[in-house]
Amino acid sequence: MANTVVITGAASGMGLSDTRKFLENNWNVVMADFDEKNGRF
Repeated sequence: MANTVVITGAASGMGLSDTRKFLENNWNVVMADFDEKNGRF
């Protein structure tokens, strides 16, 4: 059974770096990010 991790802030910086490392090690990754500029109503 594969391990799964949820990473917030996954579009850049440490979140993106962590995402890549988990994927390199065959983890399932759920990525989440919020773009404040485009997320306003």
